[in-house]
Amino acid sequence: MTEINEDRKRRRGPIPLDANERRNHCVSVRLNKNELNLLDARRSNFERGEWLRMAAIDQLPCFIPAVNREAWIELARLAANLNQFQTAINQGRASGYPSNFLGEVLSQVKALRRDLLGTGEPDEGNAEN
Repeated sequence: MTEINEDRKRRRGPIPLDANERRNHCVSVRLNKNELNLLDARRSNFERGEWLRMAAIDQLPCFIPAVNREAWIELARLAANLNQFQTAINQGRASGYPSNFLGEVLSQVKALRRDLLGTGEPDEGNAEN
């Protein structure tokens, strides 16, 4: 009757992977209770199989200690306050420290936040002065 053009056919779901990237092989593993607990403790929010695959190909995400995450959050608040103070100075609504001093402090806070997460790259979307 009517012939459907495969190129124009509506597809649902993710774009199919290339044949070389498709995961067709299943590997199963048995663990005892202690090993399973250790796996669950290390995998964080990843599925067990996903974490094991990443471990097998040496692509595990870096581990960030909880204390670093907490400090990162606190420093975000500090950086926001510095930004607000800098904006108030620039608009003439506040006075105090020289404008360039606050910019330097803010840059140092951002650098410290990057170091806490183990990245040496600037935050996305936040240009440094």
